[in-house]
Amino acid sequence: MGFIQSCLKYLKYCLRMAFIITNNIYCIPTHLAWMTFFWPLKRYYITLWLAIESQLYEWLLTMVSIWCYSAGYNVVEMGDDISIISEDEALFMYNHQSTADGRAHNP
Repeated sequence: MGFIQSCLKYLKYCLRMAFIITNNIYCIPTHLAWMTFFWPLKRYYITLWLAIESQLYEWLLTMVSIWCYSAGYNVVEMGDDISIISEDEALFMYNHQSTADGRAHNP
């Protein structure tokens, strides 16, 4: 690999890291601010709060998936269909390995 190609690759990595750090600096505090703003809904309108929290968290996870995509990773989700027992009393145990795991939420 030539010197120019190495420099361009290094520049790409630096720009990607700057993008990730910038996203963390503004997205996480913004998420926390919105959740604090909507906190009173949790006491009086729990279903509305859960819907809002679920959407905001999904947007936060979208940011993480963009990092994966920009690194060249393809994420494939797989597992059993839990919709059959989602209305029953059940204990769900996840093998939590990343931020994207464990999103079985039924508002």
